[in-house]
Amino acid sequence: MSVRIVYIGAERVGLACLQRLIAQEKDIVAVFTADDRLQPRIADFVSFDGQLAARNIPLFKITDSKDPNFTAHVQAARPDLIVVISWSQILPPEIINAPLLGCVAIHYSMLPARRGGAPLNWALIDGLHETGITLYYMDAGIDTGDIILQKPLSIEREDTVKTLLDKVVVLAPETLSEGIDLIEKGQAPRIKQDETQASYTPRRRPADSLIDWSMSDEQIYNFIRALAPPYPCAFTYLDNRKLVMDDEVLVVGGTIARHVDQGDALTVCIVANRAYDHAYKADDIQNEMAATRLAQDILGYPGLSFLNLPDEQLDRSLRDVIVPLESVYNDVKPEVVYLCHRGDTNQDHNAVFRAGMVVCRALSAHRAKRVLCYEVPSSTDQSGPFPESTFTPNFYVDIEPYLRRKIDALRCYQRELRDYPHPRSTEGLEIYARKRGCEVGLKAAEAFLIVRDLWL
Repeated sequence: MSVRIVYIGAERVGLACLQRLIAQEKDIVAVFTADDRLQPRIADFVSFDGQLAARNIPLFKITDSKDPNFTAHVQAARPDLIVVISWSQILPPEIINAPLLGCVAIHYSMLPARRGGAPLNWALIDGLHETGITLYYMDAGIDTGDIILQKPLSIEREDTVKTLLDKVVVLAPETLSEGIDLIEKGQAPRIKQDETQASYTPRRRPADSLIDWSMSDEQIYNFIRALAPPYPCAFTYLDNRKLVMDDEVLVVGGTIARHVDQGDALTVCIVANRAYDHAYKADDIQNEMAATRLAQDILGYPGLSFLNLPDEQLDRSLRDVIVPLESVYNDVKPEVVYLCHRGDTNQDHNAVFRAGMVVCRALSAHRAKRVLCYEVPSSTDQSGPFPESTFTPNFYVDIEPYLRRKIDALRCYQRELRDYPHPRSTEGLEIYARKRGCEVGLKAAEAFLIVRDLWL
């Protein structure tokens, strides 16, 4: 039989499960998701906008599960079954008890083990080699309802919480689809949980990500990979300054991700080490390099090169920038080059631009077909009203499908992050992308200035 389904979900897994049900033409009568204003509090947030318009399914955005309007809308939809995926707020009993066939959810563990919050993070922290997901009937308890289906989920040594989520994005829709088919046929089991085997994991807060250096090397490794993006990253303190074990290619992250998804061979060249308080410390440099490698994993680009030049000294001798940069250029032989803009207020950006223009000159042994300049928030936009410094974009890249990846990575780049309304805040960066998108009729874009474009 066909059942009327109310869908309550959020995050990437929630969207994947919804898309599976839509593809199977299930009778979805209403969808409820997290309000966009909750995005800073939801690690793997994705928008459900645009998923339902063509199917005439109403979409409601919820801020608080205790809102009586939420309950009223659910009850008005007259569901036979409610499906709940990646919904962290506790649902009121009026919603759980509304449908005749029950309210089902997926928990990211093999219940009754690891009920509660952050089960994937805790599975990595605890060094497990396997966990799983459970489709179960919700009741008044926390993850205590009868089990319908369970599927194992392997944990490899190289896995981070992101790669585990990637696996769940595939496994959860399959499990949900199988379970709903059983419910529609009246064949779904109701397996009582064994309370003697029950255990709980607590929710995690950003402050819980502080590394305890008294742990073993293995424990620290597990801790860091459990707290990778999209979650707040593991961090430590050095001289009372916060160091985050991740980084973000701030200015062209969306474009990089798009190149990667198109199968382009892309290399990022990190020209300079940054001085903090006008000092270069080995620990700072190593943390920056490790962070950049994590950013490489997030965005997926294959090539990475460090020149390890001191950023505050790049303007002393342009030759000292040109020579190593030219070596990378000749090795990679790129067809497209992205450079800083000449009008940036940072002197190290100016030096990289000038050196890059020398390296990429059209009469070089290798000739890049296209050279573009990008804009850097809080630098390019601070150059003043001078014609020679003005950034006037004439090339835009649609990054709407990649914006969330860019923002997720930026959230962990705590040393560079600022509070809104600073341009280097997560909110500021998204507004920047939305603004550039609006200029050319896109939802989000990164803007560039074409310096050279050859049709050969």
